[in-house]
Amino acid sequence: MILDFWGALVLTVFSELIVYCILLRKESSCTLIISAGVLVNILTLPIVWYVFPWVIPNYWLSLALSELFVLFLESVMLAGIFMLQFKRAVLVSLCANAASFLLGLFITYLIAPAVPIPSLGF
Repeated sequence: MILDFWGALVLTVFSELIVYCILLRKESSCTLIISAGVLVNILTLPIVWYVFPWVIPNYWLSLALSELFVLFLESVMLAGIFMLQFKRAVLVSLCANAASFLLGLFITYLIAPAVPIPSLGF
């Protein structure tokens, strides 16, 4: 895998925080937005990486269901933390998850293949 779990977590938190800060800046302070963004991703990303692939061996089905699960769970958490209407929380979560998903695809399929990885000689 191009990104290990920790790299994916950093990438996910970074990209989703940008979206949260843009979309939630009127609802809350930057400190709460950052704290919530980190918390939401620390709680959901391990489930996406470790639980869904274990329970659902089919990659594409696991990917689709895990993304829907994350969309729902993060929407519930964002609605509760920021006192948002659920519809707005879903929109924020959808935008944030789309950003991190697309950035991950971009890095995995466009940037990583172009970057030579030096051999360690083992």
